[in-house]
Amino acid sequence: MVECVIKENKKDGVKIRTASVDDKYMASVADNEIYDNGRSGIYAEKRRVSFVDNFIYENDGDGIDISAGSQAWVEGNKLKKNNKSGMKLTLDGSYIWTKNNTFYENEREGLEVNAYGGSGRIDINKSKFYKNEKYGIVKVKRDDFSNSILNGLTIQSDVIFWENKQGNIK
Repeated sequence: MVECVIKENKKDGVKIRTASVDDKYMASVADNEIYDNGRSGIYAEKRRVSFVDNFIYENDGDGIDISAGSQAWVEGNKLKKNNKSGMKLTLDGSYIWTKNNTFYENEREGLEVNAYGGSGRIDINKSKFYKNEKYGIVKVKRDDFSNSILNGLTIQSDVIFWENKQGNIK
């Protein structure tokens, strides 16, 4: 999906259904404006996905929500004023790389990373988190497991934070 305006849906703006994480099943969403949807701007079930250069704002849920077990490339997106988090990711079984995204003025966190006890990798690079209502990034343990699982989340030194109301990273 390229160069579309996706707005005013009662549920998710874009919903990507489960498929194999093989390259041939990759779903790509690029250069779109996605706003004012009843749930998330983009909701992706387990799959290989690529989200590049989208402006995702003022959705009733999260800007982007990617399920466990996914493989994702997320680059150059602007996530603004979503009623929940700018982006919500699940660590378990996922391999997610992000670069040059901007998370600002979301009603919760810029980025919420959930973990249920399975290993995975999420890498945050060259991104900006500012003026979110709670934290820039929050790590949420959804079960009782070793904190070392959360080492799968890497926040590079080139990530910038400012004026997140409750703090930068929790």
